[in-house]
Amino acid sequence: MNTGQKVGIGIVALIAVVGGYALFKRKDNKNSDEDYADVTIDVKNPDMSPRAGIDVVMSRAGSTAISDIIASGKTDSKGMIVFKDVLYGTYDFIVGSVDRRTFEVKPTAVGFMVQLSPSSPPPPSPPSQPRNTRGTRTSPDEAQISWDTPENDGGSPILKYQVDSCTGTTFDILPTEVSMTVSKPDPVSYPTCWYRVRAFNANGASNYGEQVIIDWR
Repeated sequence: MNTGQKVGIGIVALIAVVGGYALFKRKDNKNSDEDYADVTIDVKNPDMSPRAGIDVVMSRAGSTAISDIIASGKTDSKGMIVFKDVLYGTYDFIVGSVDRRTFEVKPTAVGFMVQLSPSSPPPPSPPSQPRNTRGTRTSPDEAQISWDTPENDGGSPILKYQVDSCTGTTFDILPTEVSMTVSKPDPVSYPTCWYRVRAFNANGASNYGEQVIIDWR
């Protein structure tokens, strides 16, 4: 190999090395590339106050695949989150797992505000069950059954309570009452007897609350 051939090969090798380094540098150092920007998402509550600590997921537009999630995190105390080095393009931002917004990131648009929608009221339903059912003997022939009101009225006022007993007897109780007195059943057939309570509203009956047992012996 003569001197000219050696010089030519050296120049080609140098170009390849420099070109390869430039390509690697351009991909690796995104902050120096004009096609990338830091994107700020500003999340507001329905009343426009900052929503701190809510999850925000950035993914490819139109995709629900986990593999297309690009970045995620939580908003700071000011309701903001910054995604670094985002390539210009269109992305979906999922806020709080349900609120999905699509934004185009471009030189003139690198900050976006998301105002959360007011939560929809739950559909009407029967009430939750009465709580903490209790049974106490008050005399040899009587006992008091009492309970606490349901935690949730199902979006409709309580209309009545219903107390069932082991004898098959059912008592309807006014919604303003949370106790009733029961009499001793036939001691031969029912030396002990259980009692349970449920609540009713316009949408139906709740599940029964805790069952209590009165020992009449």
